[in-house]
Amino acid sequence: VNKAISDSWYGWLSIAYSETHRVNQLTAEEFSYEFDLPWIVNLVGNYEFNEKWQLGVRWRFQSGSLYTPVEGATPVYPLGENGEMDVTQAPIFYDPTEGEFNSTRLDNFHRMDVRLDYQTKWWGKEANLYFEILNLYGQRSVAGFDYNEDYTEREATYQFPETPIPSIGVQLEF
Repeated sequence: VNKAISDSWYGWLSIAYSETHRVNQLTAEEFSYEFDLPWIVNLVGNYEFNEKWQLGVRWRFQSGSLYTPVEGATPVYPLGENGEMDVTQAPIFYDPTEGEFNSTRLDNFHRMDVRLDYQTKWWGKEANLYFEILNLYGQRSVAGFDYNEDYTEREATYQFPETPIPSIGVQLEF
């Protein structure tokens, strides 16, 4: 949906729903794809102060990604002189025990960005100078997990930091 509210205000809304499945060609097993994001919503609003200045806001929501949970781990020991694993020594590494493939979904993701644009000319070429703030309200959406050596603890990794991200940029048209 795209709507011009006045000469200065306009915006659009997009809502998408989809399901993504894959088939393992070796086993013929069907599974949900890692990047299956059933819901994606974008809401954008812009205000044009004049021909040179424009302010825009974008809010995005999407379903969390699928991942395979880790349910534990098995220690792998070095080989002893007899060719068998020597459990009296420290493990070389841990082999994770995974749950059902892509059976768990991360929390939903959302963020808001705001951007101020200034249209001008540089060296006779159209230019756009902009200042934007990404993740305006500091949403921390989980992107995945890092595990300790033996998989007994996990720490979330995030798509964006807790603080908003300022950005300055220039676009030139040639």
